[in-house]
Parts: sequence; C-alpha cells; structure tokens
Amino acid sequence: MRFHGIAAVAAFLTLLIPSTQLLNAQSVTASTATPATRIKPSVFQANTAVRGSRTSGTGKALARTLGKEILAARSRNSRTFIQGGNYETLIYPGSVNYQDAKGLWQPIDDTLVSSSLGGYAFQNKANSYASAFPRSLGDGPVHFTSSAGTVDFSLEGAHGTASASHNTVTYPNALPGVTVTYAANVDTLKESLRLDSSASPTSFIYRLGTGAGLTARQLPGGAIVFLDRAQKVQAAFALPYMYDSSNTAAVR
Repeated sequence: MRFHGIAAVAAFLTLLIPSTQLLNAQSVTASTATPATRIKPSVFQANTAVRGSRTSGTGKALARTLGKEILAARSRNSRTFIQGGNYETLIYPGSVNYQDAKGLWQPIDDTLVSSSLGGYAFQNKANSYASAFPRSLGDGPVHFTSSAGTVDFSLEGAHGTASASHNTVTYPNALPGVTVTYAANVDTLKESLRLDSSASPTSFIYRLGTGAGLTARQLPGGAIVFLDRAQKVQAAFALPYMYDSSNTAAVR
C-alpha cells in the first residue's frame, strides 16, 4: 500500500473495522434516535431507556450511580440497572460490551496493558478483537486478531520507541519528522500519522499480511477488505484521509 501526503501537516487515519460490528453500529445509530422501552434480547420491561453518553470503559462508574447491573440483560450496546425497584437501560451508539469465548457479554476495556504475545510490548485489555503493538515499529508489524483471523501491517522503514497511555500507543519520530499513533477504540483500530514539517516524508509504503483463512482484496475505490473462505467480508481498512494544522480536511 502506498499513500501520498499533500500538506505540511497531515494525518492518515486507517481504520481496521470488524465488518459485523460496523453493520451493527450503523443499525444502532438509526434505532436509538428514539430510545426503545424494551431491551433486546427481551428479558423484562424496563421502566426507562435512555441513550448513554459513554462509548468505552468498564462501566464501574455507571454501576455506582445507577445501582446494580442486570448482567443477563447486557447486549453489545446496552446495559441495564436496577435501583429501588426500577430498571434503567442505557443504550449506546457504539459497543460497550463484547462476547467472550463462552458467549457471555463482558465490558469492553480498551486500556493498553503489557502484551502476552511474544515480541510485543502492549495490547488492548478486553474486546472482541486484540491488537498488539511492538516496542519499536522496526521490531515487527502491528498485529490484529479476531475470531475470523489475523492481519499484520507495518510502515516500511519506521522505528521509534513506543509509549502507551490509556488506549493509545505513540511512536515519536518513527520516520524523520513523522509521529505514528495507534488507538485501540471500541469498534475500530485507528492509525494516525502526524507530519511535523514540510520536510517530512510525503509518501508512505505499508507491508500487509494475513493469517490463514483471510484474503485481502482492494476495492475499486481504494478500500481494502479482508475476506474469509466463504468470501464474506470480515474486516476492512477504510480509506485514509488527511487534514492540515488548521483542521481543514483535504479532498481525497
């Protein structure tokens, strides 16, 4: 993959999106415009249903303020609490829970922790996907894995030593005048490149690899999708975009 910069300061945001989550997020956005009063799957009739404002985290603060959470009532984008005999369901535009290997809904925690994968320094703590980041970009690729398979990608020639904060890992001066950042979000893995001056590189080459079961295919518009053996899209790189230091987005 090759990208070209056209501004002195730019950011390329590359999203690796599990396709099922992307579709769910789109349907949730439409369905929560007027919050429903019954959660799905239907466990009981909630007294109130409101739209939540948070899109990530462990949910401990909510439990303290809203009462005891009804674990059996969790869904990908909702949590339900009981307090004083009343039920309250919070419905979110994005994921707040993920299903573990046993099919149980667990809270998403996008905090970066020490990686259990050999050769990697950090990984996101708890989600339906796992992303692992090397200590230096010169040590190996960024590793993405889900139940569908694995994707590895690396910026050619990049180095830089990683520092992690919450859900973000940063590689300063990964290339001359270029800072590379990765953010493990609830439904996406986002990559950003910041060009520090007009002397920074304006062309970037990536190496891409997939594990068994996934095949990469570039669509006519430029996006890259990852197909399983049944030719079903399991993940995708969205088209990168850029903006300058005034936050003015460039035309693709």
